[in-house]
Amino acid sequence: MKRPQVITTLTKHPWLIYGIDVVKNLPDNGFLKKDFMNLAGVPRKLAKTLLYYLIRYGFLKSIPRNGMAFYIPTDDCLQAFKLIKRRASYKDKVYLYELGNMYVLVVIRKRRISAYIVSKEIVNKVREALERRHELSIDEMSVILSMRRDVIIKVLRILELLGIVRRKMTGNKVKKYSIMKT
Repeated sequence: MKRPQVITTLTKHPWLIYGIDVVKNLPDNGFLKKDFMNLAGVPRKLAKTLLYYLIRYGFLKSIPRNGMAFYIPTDDCLQAFKLIKRRASYKDKVYLYELGNMYVLVVIRKRRISAYIVSKEIVNKVREALERRHELSIDEMSVILSMRRDVIIKVLRILELLGIVRRKMTGNKVKKYSIMKT
């Protein structure tokens, strides 16, 4: 795959980014399935599925060595290493990656890996709105920016992981968000 095809695959299947990040921490000359599963930090069945799809989409290939299957990163995987930058992580459950002009929020759950892609343009719009108004709730941002609540919630989570935004509860139990002072 060439670079645009790698980006296309990763935007269609953003949860693969977590698997590629795991592979990045394994030896380039080959690793065993159990090494991948131990490092992945997800349930066994989920780790097997992740490994299967990394092979299926051409990010890994299996080679037999001493009667055992070793996995090595392909050129596509090496290209993905260059494209993906981990920006933040939170308690081994939430990861934030940068892929070109977008952020990828990866949330590890018991039975699946959820991944959400948000463009940097949308993140900047929410940030600018918070800088102008100083403190806003999710509903207020939704009205001001004409965006869905679920998108704003993901953007705020990204901004929290980046250390830009903080949240506080008001007396009537409404979450208000504001830009952190540096």
